Amino acid sequence: MKYFTVFCVLAVVSSAFGAPNVEDHDLFVASLRDDINVMADTRKLIEQLVENLQKSAQEALSLVNSFNAGILHEANDIKNKIVGDVQKFKNRVTDAVDNVMHRISNSSHAVKECVDSHRSAAATVFNNTLSNTLSCVDERISEVSKEIKHLMTIANEAIAAGSKALEDMKKCTGDSTNIWYAGTCLAHVAFKTQLKSAGFLGQSTVSIGRINLGIASLPAALEVCAGMQLIQTGIQTGKIIVDIGGCSASGVFNSMIGKPQVE
Repeated sequence: MKYFTVFCVLAVVSSAFGAPNVEDHDLFVASLRDDINVMADTRKLIEQLVENLQKSAQEALSLVNSFNAGILHEANDIKNKIVGDVQKFKNRVTDAVDNVMHRISNSSHAVKECVDSHRSAAATVFNNTLSNTLSCVDERISEVSKEIKHLMTIANEAIAAGSKALEDMKKCTGDSTNIWYAGTCLAHVAFKTQLKSAGFLGQSTVSIGRINLGIASLPAALEVCAGMQLIQTGIQTGKIIVDIGGCSASGVFNSMIGKPQVE
């Protein structure tokens, strides 16, 4: 209605200055009609761009929930496995300590204290192993989680940018009675929205690719965490078991008087 009013005003002004050339008048009307059609097409383009942008952003946010569920599942599985593996290893070491203890004929109080001190050392090793392994797991998960948070951030920004584009589009046609200015304003909004859509598509594609790769490689990375710690634990507990072998009566006596043991 506003653009029809503008057209009528132009027609009245033209008639006030005399009868215009019919051919020029027809060209002017055709040009004005074309401008109005272009504006309408630009509005539709902006609305379509915003719809696609916000739809893609919503899909990305839906993937975030899926990614988080996948990480939680992988983390719980590997953590349970790690706890189980450490417990099995601990049981084997405990059995080994008991076997060494049984082979020591002298079971004096001093010998028992020596063995118990090594048991305590072994328990500390296993506690540290479990703590360090789970910390390693959390670090690996954190790396993927950071990328998921990045995807969530750019998705929310894309949704906000779409809403802003619709607001700007309304301002273009609502704040001005100049049809040519409104057309230029709409073209600018369309261009900005196209850039935002292309930018989000590129960023989200890279981010989703990294997340998929991170989740796919997560089990192996978590296994490495457990493996490295268990290797170190094996070395430490092996030495403890060897040291327990020296908890014989002679060994305890020699250590008390500072005399080295004879191998």
